[in-house]
Formats: sequence, C-alpha cells, structure tokens
Amino acid sequence: MFYCMPKLRWTQTHDVIELAVVDHGVYEYFVEQLNTNALNQYTVSDLGYASLSRDLQQRFDRIQSFVRDRLHLTDFDIEFDPGNQHDLNHLHSQWVKLHQRHPNIATVANHVLPGDLSAINRLIHEIEESTLDFQAVSPNPNYTMHNRWGTKALGFGVYNISIAYNNLGRSTWQKWQHDDADIGSDLNNFSELYTTLRLNISRTETRSAPIEYQAWCDQHDLPCVGNQMPLANFDKLDENLLQYRQLFYKNSLIENNFITLE
Repeated sequence: MFYCMPKLRWTQTHDVIELAVVDHGVYEYFVEQLNTNALNQYTVSDLGYASLSRDLQQRFDRIQSFVRDRLHLTDFDIEFDPGNQHDLNHLHSQWVKLHQRHPNIATVANHVLPGDLSAINRLIHEIEESTLDFQAVSPNPNYTMHNRWGTKALGFGVYNISIAYNNLGRSTWQKWQHDDADIGSDLNNFSELYTTLRLNISRTETRSAPIEYQAWCDQHDLPCVGNQMPLANFDKLDENLLQYRQLFYKNSLIENNFITLE
C-alpha cells in the first residue's frame, strides 16, 4: 500500500512531480510489478525538447540582433529562455505583432538570415507539441502482466500518464477506427498490461465515448469500452503546468537520468 502521495521521480536530480492516481488498485499493482521485476527505470524516448530548444535559441539570438542592430526595432528586445512556457508565449505574441506591423519583414529578414524568422514560429509549436503523447520505455518493454480489471479500468480521456497499447491484436477502439468488423481472436482490450508509458505534459480532459463509436459497437454487439489505460495525472496541474514542462526540459538534458514511479 502507498502511505504517501505517489510520485514521478528523476533518478539523477531527484526532482519529483506528485501524482493524482486514477485508480489506486491499478497503480499500486503496476508499480509493484515494475519494482519486483527491476523494471521501474524509464527512459524518455523521442522527446526532442532539448534539440528543438537549442535550435530556437540560436535562431532567436540571430533574429534579435538583426532586428535590433540592422533594423533598429525593439520588437524582440526581450529576455528569452526556451524552457520557459511564459517566454514561449511572449515570443509567439511578439512574432505575430512584428509581422502585423511590418508586413514585409519576412522578405527583408530572409535576405540576411534565410528561414530564421519563419522557423521561430514553427519551432515554438514543435516544442509545445513535443510534450504531447510521447513514450517512456522500461528496460524490458516486452514484459507483460495480467490485467486483473479487464475493461473496467479503461477510459476515453487525456491523461498525463497512461499505459501504452502494445498488445497483440486490436482493441475495439482500433477496430472501429479501421472499420474492422471481423471480431475474432485478434480482439484485445488491454488483456495484458505492458510496461511502456504514454506521457502528456498537457491539460487533462474528461471524455465520453463518441456517439459514432457507441453506434458501431451496438451494431456489432460489442461492449463500448475505453481506448486508454490510465494510471495518473499530475497533481495541481492547473497551477504547475508550466513548471512541469520545465522539469521535463531540464531533466531531458541530463544523461542516464531515468524516471521512476513511486
């Protein structure tokens, strides 16, 4: 049993994010299995946050100097840290206003710094999207554990931490998406739980089954079950979303800095 608030922790820095668990039985069972099998050490794959941020910082520095020193404008006369969401929001606003005030600015900038000005907008969005729906992988992503709860623990929402679907076969949701009405031995609604996690550093969403999905399930006499296996959400997300993104950014820069669930 857990006697303190569950946490996501980084092994090198010991930074933590407290978790609001969706179902304590599922979470405790899952973490116990990870610990028993020495699998509670996750590597974040394909975050891209660090390399995108470095690229944005370099392009911003060049454009800032160009706008200030060559064009004598103050639009980008700001302090900027790509790991700070407030700074990303402010830079995006300044980028839009610059184009509104100077409609030919992209043409002028491209003569000196080809592609840098347009890349600023693109990179801001890519950085933000890189924190959505990425994976954390255990030392053995093929290890499976029995799903004691069947489809009762499944949901339709957006969760900060959920169990990725790596199962043999197709879920009911996938069959609906691909119009696969052959309901045979390949139907698998998280019958086994694999260790790979799906992470979203974003606002969570409560969703119900789409009416189209419900109608398809009724048509094929299938239970309308969820498409996600949720574990937990980040506690106090509304207050700390920007801080949590910064924690992931900072920790992504450190080698051999694994994530564990407590």
